Amino acid sequence: FIPVYAITVGVEPEAAGRATRSPAQDLYDKGTEVTLSAAETNAAYKLAYWKKGTSKVSGSDGKLSLQITTTADAAYTAYFTNKTYTVTFHDPSATFSDEVQTVTHGQPAKAPDWSRTGYSLAWDKSFSNITADMTVNAKWTAGRYTVTYNGNGGTPSSASKTVTYGTAYGTLASCSRTGYTFGGWWTQ
Repeated sequence: FIPVYAITVGVEPEAAGRATRSPAQDLYDKGTEVTLSAAETNAAYKLAYWKKGTSKVSGSDGKLSLQITTTADAAYTAYFTNKTYTVTFHDPSATFSDEVQTVTHGQPAKAPDWSRTGYSLAWDKSFSNITADMTVNAKWTAGRYTVTYNGNGGTPSSASKTVTYGTAYGTLASCSRTGYTFGGWWTQ
């Protein structure tokens, strides 16, 4: 008489993947070699390890295939966890140090709270649905401002001039007024 044992396989959480056993049967003779296999069928999950009952199987971390020998009834579970990715926010201007975040599959990363006087900030790619490691680069755009000339009774050679933050104004408009010598511009 050879004892027979039931070996079952399952997946936790159920939507993460699937698990099978080979040979595929319900009962196994004592000492039978059985291969347990897990498949990562959901892009959001990766196999973490196998459990026998409620205990982690030693040495099973990340192994999609596990070889066992039947010695008793047993329930094995392929335990999956959410995939996580590294998102690095990088500032090519070197004003800020890289900010690194760990983000769960399918979730958004959170933009750092960076600001520079005179510049607007945009990013070179979307980070609203993370599905891989990525680097997101800051794109700084210098503000453009309109300088409006007030001739204070005189007539400026132009009404205004557009300048870019951080750059020299360049040549300013001249101004004329009968009976006066133009002395220059000042800011209020």
